[in-house]
Amino acid sequence: MADKKTVKPKKKGVPKKLIAAAILAVVAAIILAPKIKKALPKNVQKKINKLGKDISKRAAKVGQLTKEKYDEIVDIVAKSYARSKQIGEEELKVIVPELKKYWAKIQKKIK
Repeated sequence: MADKKTVKPKKKGVPKKLIAAAILAVVAAIILAPKIKKALPKNVQKKINKLGKDISKRAAKVGQLTKEKYDEIVDIVAKSYARSKQIGEEELKVIVPELKKYWAKIQKKIK
């Protein structure tokens, strides 16, 4: 009898690295935006980069990333940063809406 090789079915959905890269690209764009640069001190900008990495890690764990899930992840990570006082409430009030506003660009990059 002939040996049959088992073929693993391909996973459906967006690769995790692509989701992470899309989110990090958006975070970089936000940090470089003149409005944000003026509103936030440099040390906070670096922390926002870390916040973006945390968001992308959580988003990569989600099976199918939707706007609702993305917004929820942004809120969860922002709250954890506020609790740990890594980024102040005032700075988060500026950056969280910006992160959420860019969902359409993230969606285009991951499709």
